[in-house]
Amino acid sequence: IPMKKLLERCHSRLVAIGTATCMVACAASAGIDLSSDSDCQAIQALKSRYLHCEFLAQAERLDTAEIAGCSETYHRLKAQVFQDDFARIREWYEITVRLRGLDAFSVAAAEQQNGRLSCS
Repeated sequence: IPMKKLLERCHSRLVAIGTATCMVACAASAGIDLSSDSDCQAIQALKSRYLHCEFLAQAERLDTAEIAGCSETYHRLKAQVFQDDFARIREWYEITVRLRGLDAFSVAAAEQQNGRLSCS
């Protein structure tokens, strides 16, 4: 990747992360109870969206609006499922995607269809 393009991508992501962080602070403060089926489905959908975002980011197919939405998804998932622990979300990602030798989109589609994206 040429340096200019890399810097543009980094700048766009930093702006999106800053904006999304402000929006997510309110959403994360509400918390989520993982005990109900609807909450479990919400977590599964959040994980699926995150995996889809990872796929789009790797394929360099994100526009500015999508970057903001994906950043919000990341922060919500990290706060609501992984107790704001970056290492835990990355470990989950590695186990879910990379160790299987698949891309994030394929895993998200297959696991959502089979209902196998866990709620924790």
